[in-house]
Amino acid sequence: MDPTVLGYPAESAGRATYYQYAILERMIIYAPDVWQNQNYQGILATSYTFENDMKTWTFQLREGVKFHDGTDWNASAAKWNFELRKEAGNSTTFNSMESCNILGPHTVQINFSSPANTFEVELATGIYFISPTSFENAGTTQEERIDWARGHPVGTGPFKFVEAILGDHVTYERFDDYWAGKPYLEGVEFIIVPDATTSKNMMIAGEADAYIYSEFKETLELEAMDGFYARYCKHHTPEGIWPAALEPDSHMYDKKVREAIEYAIDREAIIAAISLGSPEVEIMYQAPIPGDPAYRPDFGRHYDLNKAKQLMREAGLENGFETTIYVRSITGRWADMALFVQAMLAEIKITVNIEMINPGQYMTYLLFGWPADTLFISGIPNEPISNFVAARDYACSPAGVPKWNYSTVQTPEMCALWNELKAATSPEATRAAYVALSHQAMDDAVGIYMMDWPDTAVFADYVKDCDWIAYSTKVWNANTTWMAPH
Repeated sequence: MDPTVLGYPAESAGRATYYQYAILERMIIYAPDVWQNQNYQGILATSYTFENDMKTWTFQLREGVKFHDGTDWNASAAKWNFELRKEAGNSTTFNSMESCNILGPHTVQINFSSPANTFEVELATGIYFISPTSFENAGTTQEERIDWARGHPVGTGPFKFVEAILGDHVTYERFDDYWAGKPYLEGVEFIIVPDATTSKNMMIAGEADAYIYSEFKETLELEAMDGFYARYCKHHTPEGIWPAALEPDSHMYDKKVREAIEYAIDREAIIAAISLGSPEVEIMYQAPIPGDPAYRPDFGRHYDLNKAKQLMREAGLENGFETTIYVRSITGRWADMALFVQAMLAEIKITVNIEMINPGQYMTYLLFGWPADTLFISGIPNEPISNFVAARDYACSPAGVPKWNYSTVQTPEMCALWNELKAATSPEATRAAYVALSHQAMDDAVGIYMMDWPDTAVFADYVKDCDWIAYSTKVWNANTTWMAPH
């Protein structure tokens, strides 16, 4: 997958952000025990506090850090980055930022107009920092500067940008002045290979050292060979099918139709067919995983064709209707899933056309909406801090503000609970509001969670101390990775 953007963090989204892990940095990232204890570890910030009902956040910044162009990382650079993010206008959190104040050379404070109770997760997953100097010198207008930054990342990470040839490769070289010590590797090169078989053969031939986000079949095959080890990172990418149900005059706006579609889909049969018998893939009926405070042990619309037909009759659609399911072209298992869904929905007289879309169109549909009364298959980035996921996925934000699975239904009950979540002024209140909103979304049949499909990677056995896709897909401490002689 080509990077959608490299050096303008306000537009970073989806898996393509993994190109940024080695060159741009965040204030905090997930700690290795994040799934158990919800802990973070400091990177560009060494400590932080919140007060005033979570509307005021104060950060102590790490000293002795430089950007790749020699600019100092300090409170001025942090303030500039926060204000650039607010200027972009595409973040609900930053839209509510009232001020950003410098309290000292390495102390910065942000004040929001409303409680920022998801700010920690946002800092840990998607708020990267770039050099103000390189950005400001890149053009005479803000539009020129942003366009330059998209393809020219200048961060503080252990590697610095060399070049990006879309459809071919992205190359970085070692940043010798990295604050945490000189990295072991001389450089990192991402080779963009859209074909899974070619990727597997490159690993076998020694033409690549790691296959990141490997396809499942090829992962299992390589793992069975000598010289490789595989990683299966669960819970990060639940996958499902989402009805476009924002329009009141659409068939799928009717909850009975959404429920009918879900009851008509036999998850067990589909997952058994596409998971290649691996126990690493788990069937899902809801977003929360076991152990999550919102998890409902007895919840689930299990396959029931008679109930599906009954709901279609109650909706006045016993004769069915025609729709389209949109499938990202590079994800083979989704194409297989679509074929199963096409056959199963025919049983309730819904005629499904399958349309393959390229990764760019997929991201546009995902964040800004797909056509009314159609279905969309996507993966949902999950996080160990679940209230952030609910606030993102069930957002009742103004039209045009991107959100995950943009076209899913927004009921008045969900919007009221989403507002309660956003207004929560303590971790305890946030947790309670999150549980209520998650349960409402389940009851309102927002989408059809299908499976917990693990994110996977394969490494040559000489690759050492690489924590990518170990406990989180959002973390790669690239400076610690090294390779044994081979």
